Amino acid sequence: MKSTIREISIPELFERIGAFGRLCWSSKWTYVKFWVPTLALTAVYVFGSTVEYSASTKILPYKSDRSMLGGLSGLAGLAGINLGGAGGSQVLSSELYPDVVKSFSFRNELANTPLTFEDGQRTYRTHFESVQPASLVDRISAYTLGLPRMALDKIRGRKPLPEMVIDSTTVRYSELYLELIGGMDERLNVYYDRKTTVLTITSKMPDPVAAAELAKATGEQLMKVVAEYESRKASEQATFLRRQQQKAETRYRAAQRALAEYQNKNKGTLFATDQIEGQVLQGEFTMSFDLYRSLTQQLEAALVKEQEDTPVLTILEPAVIPVKPVEPKKSFSLIVAFLLSSLAATLAIGIKDMG
Repeated sequence: MKSTIREISIPELFERIGAFGRLCWSSKWTYVKFWVPTLALTAVYVFGSTVEYSASTKILPYKSDRSMLGGLSGLAGLAGINLGGAGGSQVLSSELYPDVVKSFSFRNELANTPLTFEDGQRTYRTHFESVQPASLVDRISAYTLGLPRMALDKIRGRKPLPEMVIDSTTVRYSELYLELIGGMDERLNVYYDRKTTVLTITSKMPDPVAAAELAKATGEQLMKVVAEYESRKASEQATFLRRQQQKAETRYRAAQRALAEYQNKNKGTLFATDQIEGQVLQGEFTMSFDLYRSLTQQLEAALVKEQEDTPVLTILEPAVIPVKPVEPKKSFSLIVAFLLSSLAATLAIGIKDMG
């Protein structure tokens, strides 16, 4: 048995739409019942939330390659300095920069970096622990969604552990501070574009000046961390060679003075014993000079390598103090709430009419 679908004419369609419109108008109080609580809750949310501002900065990571140091390698070769493979491989990939910013050590240092606010200067930690007031939404959430947790802590007798410094490398941070560090996920976003190799740092703060300051401080700290990490190996080698060179120089100067004093005292002597002593002093002088010269060449090569391994991060677009807040989106939220509540009311009226 084939089912047939009756075609609806245009006049009949408009008649049905008109009938449903009259049904909705007669049930206008249903819309009111949906509008009032939805718009009221939305208004509490948008007007009771903390105003947030956003700022961003763009950074271009760049690392020297073999071609950039080719001329320098040639000059060093003429001077007897072997630079090895110029343009060493990058230890820390640019794609890992977002992970560096997410690390606890990075955020811990950033949280204690002074930032400029509209009313003064203070750290990220001080602002959110002591200055920033809790919004109406935060207070409502704490005494509604947070009640079960508070009740469990009360029953178990659980008390927040104070911050404690165990030693120079081990610290027990307070629960409040750890939550503060974890909350940076919502306030800091680092995106690396593989195609353009541009790093974009976006920050969000309840103060427009602090929003730009946080993005700027994050970029500066990232450049510092990357430079230190990349050049650490070459820097350690240069430091070691510098110490050895200083020792070799002291030995060379001492041998030089001893040889000069011997030559002054024994000028023109023909005694074999004096000649043997002179040969020993001359050999010590030659060996210490060769060692000093070799270490000096290696030190120069290490210093060039240190500069080579230090990446250059150029700020393409500095952070600008925002003028308008990005959150909460008051008009947009109210319009969406009105449309959704109207749709819900219309569906409720349609379901009721079919029943």
